[in-house]
Amino acid sequence: MAESLLASVSNHFEWRYLQFRYRISSERISRTIGSVESSFHVDTYREFLRVVDYQNEEFVIEALLDTIRSDDVLWDIGANIGTHSCYIGQKAGQTIAIEPFPDNAQRARENCSLNDVDATVCEYAVGAHEGEATLAVPDTDDNVVGVGTFSLQTDARNAQSVDVDVVPGDQIIQNRGVALPDVIKIDVEGGEADVLRGFDRGLQNARAVLVEVHPRYVDRDEITRLLESHGFSVSILRQRNDEVHVLATVDDR
Repeated sequence: MAESLLASVSNHFEWRYLQFRYRISSERISRTIGSVESSFHVDTYREFLRVVDYQNEEFVIEALLDTIRSDDVLWDIGANIGTHSCYIGQKAGQTIAIEPFPDNAQRARENCSLNDVDATVCEYAVGAHEGEATLAVPDTDDNVVGVGTFSLQTDARNAQSVDVDVVPGDQIIQNRGVALPDVIKIDVEGGEADVLRGFDRGLQNARAVLVEVHPRYVDRDEITRLLESHGFSVSILRQRNDEVHVLATVDDR
């Protein structure tokens, strides 16, 4: 009981501290991971949180920085405001940032440009089949730039929503002239299996895929099977209650 109370108090003061930092921060924040510095436009508290703590995913950026090569094409599927693209894209030859929420996509363009990242920002969702879908924003979140809890799942109660186009990765390559990926990052809040199912050509070309798996919506073993069927070896980077980060690699590509 005492430990739970202490944790609650600690979280409260941390939240208040972050709010204070946001109030005194400028509209542009620069951060460094490894040897790569990136700058970001910050107009909302959600953006500020995403930039200052990367939603506790700095290790994801570090792993991808260690993987990327100077002539690689990076696909950042679920790019949000471009935090990952801005770091990894500085070391890649080309970046494809895919983000269906319009305000986030626009901010990703601005942030990539701010960091001289050669990025194509695609404003749609990636899935198994072409069509349309409703992007749900849980009612616990404000519909503002930087929100990262969007989902194509249908169980978000009383959610705000945005209608988006869904395009399989293979069709993006075939019909829209986008380069094949060498490194893929997937963070799509439960739609990760659909992304993989519609991306055979991309998976056949890529040598590394980092997926944030949400067990609430998808079976992690299914994700592993889909990746292994394309020749990848799969390892777990980190596991916590609501998500598992897996890294899939192929040595001979």
